[in-house]
Amino acid sequence: MPRPNLFTHATSELSQDAVLAWLLHWAHPAHAGSASADDRALHAAGRRFVDLLLDRLGWTLLDPNERVDVRTQWQNIDVLVHLPDRGRALVIEDKVHADDTHNPLPSYRAAAARYAGCTPEEVGGVYLKTGIQSCFDRVNTHGFVHVSRGAVLQALDVGTDGSAAVRSDIYGDFVAHLRALDDAFGAWQRRLPRSDPPAPATGHDLAWRGLMDALQAKLGGGGWHDVSNARGGYVIFHLHVTTVDGRDVYVQAQSDLRLGIRINLTTATDRGGTRRHWQQVLRAAATPDLPYVAPPHPRTGRTSEISTSTAPTWVVPAPAGGVDLDATAAVLVRYRDFAQDAIAHHVAARSAP
Repeated sequence: MPRPNLFTHATSELSQDAVLAWLLHWAHPAHAGSASADDRALHAAGRRFVDLLLDRLGWTLLDPNERVDVRTQWQNIDVLVHLPDRGRALVIEDKVHADDTHNPLPSYRAAAARYAGCTPEEVGGVYLKTGIQSCFDRVNTHGFVHVSRGAVLQALDVGTDGSAAVRSDIYGDFVAHLRALDDAFGAWQRRLPRSDPPAPATGHDLAWRGLMDALQAKLGGGGWHDVSNARGGYVIFHLHVTTVDGRDVYVQAQSDLRLGIRINLTTATDRGGTRRHWQQVLRAAATPDLPYVAPPHPRTGRTSEISTSTAPTWVVPAPAGGVDLDATAAVLVRYRDFAQDAIAHHVAARSAP
């Protein structure tokens, strides 16, 4: 049986806030001269963690006697770090698996500035994510820097300053938890991701997120996210095909193994008619290798599926186990190119005199 780990049960973002704040508290210089070697090792680890954040922000690293004060959930800020000796602060927006969809990041900087007695421009914004996500545009727009799980592990797992290993159950459990996340996201390299219903604690098999993140990097585009529904939802990967009549067309690959082509109908006045029109375009372009298959239960909402694949799965197994990333990416590209060519030929034909 695996050794019990605190973070198997402490899975919330508040739990992660707590361990980050605990680690940051150890960075205060009051702990540098502790009689306990274990405490001194924790102090060194805390300083490495603070220096990681400062380095990402492009700030100078900590001086040996520089004070570090920490608060959690102040004005809804996950972790507020005050550096009184330099009159600055930084806010940590801490995420595990959720994305940064709603939180008012600029207001956090303004609140931290009032706390530290500085301007919002003197407050650093850190978006610390121990999970993975497809896009950081909103984070970047608000001037927050992304700190990844890998960067945190590098700072904590092995002391770059040659310090001794940290002997602490909390510290050891957190490092082991981050390693376990690495293993879970990378599991697609060893086995096929599970397409069964999502687990209550962690949601979908994390290997799907790892695979879709790898596909996004491989293809140099696309994106992925979770979709919720009454049956538990699924994870989707979307690859842009083209924009026609102001509407995006894209390939959508799902963790329930469905693969289809969809169109955005938000601006369409006749959504049903628009869906049927583009279904006919793809049907006319079908070949024996890429036959047209009408979606079994087409719905006409903001987006609608206009073609679906007959293959039982879009994921190509690797001979040695896991997923063949190159072959799987080729499946999506082939489907994208089919739709791209069909739509381009149709648009050219209707524009001809």
